[in-house]
This record gives sequence, structure tokens and C-alpha cells, in this order.
Amino acid sequence: YTEEFRSFLYEALRNVEEKYWTVSTAYEAQFVRECTFCYELYQQMRRLQESGKYSNSQFFDFNGEIDKRGYLPDDEQNEQNKAIEKNPDFVIHHGGDNEYNMVVMEVKGCIDARYKKGIEKDFEMLSTFISNQILRYRFDIFLLYGHTQDELKFLLDKRSIPVQKRDGIYVITIK
Repeated sequence: YTEEFRSFLYEALRNVEEKYWTVSTAYEAQFVRECTFCYELYQQMRRLQESGKYSNSQFFDFNGEIDKRGYLPDDEQNEQNKAIEKNPDFVIHHGGDNEYNMVVMEVKGCIDARYKKGIEKDFEMLSTFISNQILRYRFDIFLLYGHTQDELKFLLDKRSIPVQKRDGIYVITIK
């Protein structure tokens, strides 16, 4: 993916303070809440976009949890297109123009055996978006915060997660 977008995303990630990685309760327990992290990441991306530091970012819209229902004509609906009715955590694109569909991103902040199926489903969904010839996303990102790639590989039995990229899906971890 483009060097500028990678720099843009990494800077936005560095700007997300750790207090947004978990949510405290009145009983001192800490819980991972991906939506809290995603809202702050969205805010940091918007701040960078508005700063003008990354010129190409001015061209893209950042949307959270939008789907593509109703996007394709009825005669083009098939099993592959039904799969894109999912709501990815982030869609980065230029709305209304398939030529500039850039990124679909899924975010996870907790990995243990309870989340294994959900993570595998995220990879399936991302693969569907990247392979869809109508939408033509340039790449997809699986973003894992609070863990390393080694922890992710261990959870998934080292079989399905690449070190950096698989089938157009980039895996980014931040601890």
C-alpha cells in the first residue's frame, strides 16, 4: 500500500493514548472495548486529515461500520456480494467512486480462545472485500492492538496468519 497511507495510519495509531485501549469500571476492572479504540483512532485520523500534513488524505472519506447493502444493482447480487453486507470497522474511500476504494479495516483488541472464530471471520470478510471485482478495494487491514503478531499466530495455531500480508490483507499489530 502507499507509503503515505502507511505513515498516516501509523501516526494516527501513535496518537491514540492507551487510556482508549481499555475501559475502566467502578470496580477497577479493565475491559477491552474495540469501539472506544476505534472512535479515538477515527478522531486521530480526522485530525491528521484536517492538518493537511498528508496531502492524499484530503481526498478520502473515513467511515466507520458502514456496509454496502443496496450498493450493487439487483442483477449483480450473488453470494460474493451478499458477503459485503458486513460492517467493517473502517472503510476508507472516496464515496461514490469505485476507482478510489482504498481500505477496509477490521480492528481487534482482545485475543483469546473466545475470539478465535471472530478473528477468522474477520479475515474471511476482509478477503471478500479485497477480491470483489466490483468494489475494487486496494488492500485490507487487520489491526490488532494490545498484542503482538506472535500472540496472534499462537492463538490461530500459526496456520492462517501471515507475518505481514496475505492475499492483499495487511496485518498490523501494536502493543
